[in-house]
Amino acid sequence: MSFSVLILTCNKEHDLASCIESVGWCDDIVVLDSGSADATLEIARSLGVRVVQHPFVNFAEQRNWALHHIKFRYPWGRSQRVEWHLSARLMLPQTGLR
Repeated sequence: MSFSVLILTCNKEHDLASCIESVGWCDDIVVLDSGSADATLEIARSLGVRVVQHPFVNFAEQRNWALHHIKFRYPWGRSQRVEWHLSARLMLPQTGLR
């Protein structure tokens, strides 16, 4: 089963690369940034993920805005904060990866 990953960010340059790498097996990763003033956007773009910006209200608003305004590749998705990491080993049965 394939699904999209949405990563919510704001000034998360120190954690972003490892978060993206933890879901690197996914072929639809979107960073939704809420106004970073650090290198967050440059890091995301350098790692080849889609970057979208939207002002932050709260986490629920960010996720709901993303669902209504971002075209995801898959009907199923995972929303996560940049501090979270998703192990590929955990996802082996779902992704078919070995």
